[in-house]
Amino acid sequence: QRLQPLYAAVLHDHFRESNKEISLIILLFKKQNKRIANGE
Repeated sequence: QRLQPLYAAVLHDHFRESNKEISLIILLFKKQNKRIANGE
């Protein structure tokens, strides 16, 4: 049972990192869309 909290913590960190990456990708897409909308 000792492994459970550690595993959960590692998984949580992994998801947090993934969310950061996804947020960055979304930001990049938004910037790209603005450029396209502005005709750049």
